[in-house]
Amino acid sequence: MKRFTLIVGLVFSGLVVITALVSLVWTPYDPTKVSTSKYASFSWSHLLGTNDLGMDTLSRLMVGAQTTLIVGFLAVGIAAIIGIPLGIYVGMGHKMLGEVVARASDILYALPALLLAILLAVGLGASVTTATIAIGVATIPIFQRMARAATLSVMNQDYILAAEVCGTPRIVIALRHIVPNIAPLMGVQAATSFSMAILAEAGLAYLGLSAPQSVPAWGRMIKDASMYTAPVQVIIPGIAIAVAVMGFNLLADGVRDYLDPQLREVR
Repeated sequence: MKRFTLIVGLVFSGLVVITALVSLVWTPYDPTKVSTSKYASFSWSHLLGTNDLGMDTLSRLMVGAQTTLIVGFLAVGIAAIIGIPLGIYVGMGHKMLGEVVARASDILYALPALLLAILLAVGLGASVTTATIAIGVATIPIFQRMARAATLSVMNQDYILAAEVCGTPRIVIALRHIVPNIAPLMGVQAATSFSMAILAEAGLAYLGLSAPQSVPAWGRMIKDASMYTAPVQVIIPGIAIAVAVMGFNLLADGVRDYLDPQLREVR
């Protein structure tokens, strides 16, 4: 089916977004309410059972979608706001600054989000904010490098040379010509980085470097569950993470295929 990847990506990612929006106004139970129904099985009272503290799994799963989206948006936002302007600035021919940015990018690229999260957790304490900053900072080099490469490609076009000959200020060239041309590529990268941010946050939460137990988060749900006592409580948030990551990855692939004429399907 034409654009099948894009459709599946929209469905999966849309499911996560809708779940998060619904949880803003309604959940079956208070997701932080402790009860005596420890590891309750599926029932009409608790559709997805309860965890080790008797908290309703469905409620925590729904609110956990909020945490997932917030971390993804903020982490990608941090990376894009810092990385894209730097990439454009360097790509427009600023060689001295380009070397400094390149070396700083190499250093950041060598530091994984896990290590940054550990360093920040030592100084600021483990929290969702700490994980978000760590993931965002670790993703900056990706946006910077892609923006730089795309800018270099645009700068080789004749209309850029014409604009420079006419004395057009560089800021105008950047905003009028470069940004619109690299926006589709940056959008695809943002969707891809979003899915990676979801996976990274889940991993940090599992290690205790992100959400505390009082904050519903899918990675934290896996950490608090017991694979031996109640394996289904591990599987449920694991499926949610897989759906979210797959959804935004497929969405990125679908948008890329749709925007790139060379990758579009031919009828």
